[in-house]
Amino acid sequence: MTLYIDVPFAEKDAARAMGARWDNTRKLWFIPAALHQQDRGQLLLHFPIIEVDRPAGIPEVVTPDFAFPGEDRQYCGYLNGNLYIDMIPSSCWFTNIRSAIASHHWGAVRVAIIARAGNRCECCGSPPLPRKTEDGVKRGSLECHERWAFHEPSGVQTLKRLIALCSDCHEATHYGLAEMQGRGPQAREHLMTVNRWTSAQVDAHIAVAFALWERRSSRTWILDISMIERAGIATTGPTDGASRAARAREETHAVRNGR
Repeated sequence: MTLYIDVPFAEKDAARAMGARWDNTRKLWFIPAALHQQDRGQLLLHFPIIEVDRPAGIPEVVTPDFAFPGEDRQYCGYLNGNLYIDMIPSSCWFTNIRSAIASHHWGAVRVAIIARAGNRCECCGSPPLPRKTEDGVKRGSLECHERWAFHEPSGVQTLKRLIALCSDCHEATHYGLAEMQGRGPQAREHLMTVNRWTSAQVDAHIAVAFALWERRSSRTWILDISMIERAGIATTGPTDGASRAARAREETHAVRNGR
């Protein structure tokens, strides 16, 4: 039986040094069966065990027509297209869907989204391909991305849809993060290729996306994830605007200071 453990992001390097390994399918840390008993004991002293299970709202066999209660499978946000820059307001950082879903249910959600997409990216249609990094070649995998509706009069950020994206489309979607990581040119090129845009078109889109991000980042947002809660998926973390903004400030400060 594989033992999955709850490892905070800030402690991932320590967990790896102690012998824990990352399950890229479930997106969880686990204790290898071959690990020495003493090392296993040390990991269990530091990190609690996660019970991994399948929520009642996710069937054992996921078909292409599966949807969460109230999910809008056609929702595309503010642009009438599939691939577009969709940056999260800075006041909402670190309280995205990954952090909002309890660890023991996240793996099942991610696998279901990828399965119903036929193991292909829902923007460019490609299967998960290996991707070259500075450290060598990293095996590619599809990633689960959320699409939100931001209702400005009420200040509510509502989860509308979950989609499967390849690494390149996901990077282009989070263009601001790509720029911070020095991969802005690659993300820009991918946007142009998938959407068949000219250089002027992609530049105009980037300008609109950043203006929208700045406006949305100037306020707090209440998180509405009732779509997944109705499927019996356990959730965690703050949903009110003030607490989310406070967490965003604290975590951003920690990251910038190398914690």
